This record gives sequence, C-alpha cells and structure tokens, in this order.
Amino acid sequence: MSSRPPSVVAERAVRYLYSSGRPASSVFLARELLSLTVADEARATRVLGAAFAHDPRLVYDNGAWHKVASEAARSE
Repeated sequence: MSSRPPSVVAERAVRYLYSSGRPASSVFLARELLSLTVADEARATRVLGAAFAHDPRLVYDNGAWHKVASEAARSE
C-alpha cells in the first residue's frame, strides 16, 4: 500500500460504499460526496479518480465504484 495518506474524499467514499453495501455510479458519488451536479458519468469518473488519488480500496468497474476487500487493498 502507498505511504501517501488517503484523501478525505476517498475515506468518505469507502465509508459510504461499506454502509450501503452496493456499488455506486460516479454521478451518484459525485453528488453525495462532493455536492457536484454532474450528469455525465465519464466526467464524474475523472473527477472522482483524481479525488480518490488511486486509493487501492476503491475500484471503478462496469460503470460503478466498488469497495475492495481490505485484504486485497493491503497487498497493493
């Protein structure tokens, strides 16, 4: 795992995904975490990708953000 501390936005996303128990689209997370009104998934994904700073606990796959199991995140 990187020695760089996780971003505050990544922390909020991880907590949200764990509490909801399901994946979320970039548009939804951008609205929930950043109060951004973004209708375009590609643009929202780019914003969140930068905000998450390549945090290994979060992965974008099949049009939605997913939490990564803690063991898998630690091995990165």
